[in-house]
Amino acid sequence: MSRLSNAQAHSRERTEADQRRHVLQVAKGLSATLGNDFFDSVVRNLAATFHADSVYIGELAGPPANRLMTLAAVRKHQKTKNFGQTLSGTAAGQVALDGSFACSKDVRGRFPEDTRLETMRAEGYAGVRLCDSAGQPVGLLVVESRERLTDIQLVKSVLETFAPRAAAEIERKRAEDLYRENEERYHAFVSTNPDAMWRIEFERPIPLDLPEEEQLERIYRYGYLAECNEASAALYGMESGEQLVGWRFDKVLPRQDAQLVEELRTAIRSGFRFTVVQTTAQDARGRQAYRLRSQLADVGHHARH
Repeated sequence: MSRLSNAQAHSRERTEADQRRHVLQVAKGLSATLGNDFFDSVVRNLAATFHADSVYIGELAGPPANRLMTLAAVRKHQKTKNFGQTLSGTAAGQVALDGSFACSKDVRGRFPEDTRLETMRAEGYAGVRLCDSAGQPVGLLVVESRERLTDIQLVKSVLETFAPRAAAEIERKRAEDLYRENEERYHAFVSTNPDAMWRIEFERPIPLDLPEEEQLERIYRYGYLAECNEASAALYGMESGEQLVGWRFDKVLPRQDAQLVEELRTAIRSGFRFTVVQTTAQDARGRQAYRLRSQLADVGHHARH
């Protein structure tokens, strides 16, 4: 009996060592993987490692963070559609609240109101909360099994190994989502604005500590029109802003126009702070036009006028 117990213990230790070795190999292989590819790879490999029926990474939504939307999920080793879940009364809610939760068996008995566990016929469960660099909860990493999870501490330990990287990917995703939303709002604002709006970019950075004449020279040498709206196009007798994109700076603001050059000098002297200037110019039909122009430089990035 003693020999049998020793053999079983040795076999279990070898299995655990193999699983840990596999996890380390997976983690190393995922080091260069980003975004959705990372999420998909993590859940797929964890499902294979623990022979789990379901593994998912979910993002918390709120505030308050009372709802979960998965970013990647596998069921029976097959990728499944992402799903949402309200957390109240669920095992996932317990993970979000406590930071982690693990149950080797009878998880449905612990959470009788958790319809997902009932649908899954889940027996074993383990999950860890994912937190961003500020320590705020952003998601969950969860393993669900129809069979008992024999070494629940090993499963939990492996989840904790992947948690920091998974949290960092969710944080990066949120930053990208926010940037994209801001860009969409900005482009919508420019394109629908009745006032002429354009953005000038430079092929090379222009140091602000250069002499005034050198800055002026480089602005005309490297500047070009990167974006404008329909109202801008109308000023130049064009039908579409796309027709102007790529114009050199000298074509947009001719250097022979002494007034425009002086306004540009004023902007240089001010360090490109926000200014409003009155301009006079001929429109596309040769008529004299009087306008107010606001200009602002995004120093270190690009200028939007």
